[in-house]
Amino acid sequence: MIISQSCDIEHREFVAVAPIFPLEQVEGKSRRDAIKENRVNYRFYLPSVADLVESYVDFTIINSVTKLFF
Repeated sequence: MIISQSCDIEHREFVAVAPIFPLEQVEGKSRRDAIKENRVNYRFYLPSVADLVESYVDFTIINSVTKLFF
C-alpha cells in the first residue's frame, strides 16, 4: 500500500509503502477477529475485493521505494 499525506507521489522520487498480507496467515481466530475489527493499532483490515483476498496492511513495516518501481 502506498502511504502518502497528499498526492505527492507524482512529485517525489521515493514513496513510502507498507506491505499487505493475507489475513489467513494470522494464527488464531481471535487475532484475526481483532484485525478485522481494527482493534490492532498498527494493522489495517482490507476486506476481499476483486482479486484481493481478505488481507491487512502492516504499518510496522514501512519502507521507501523509488516510484519507478510502480
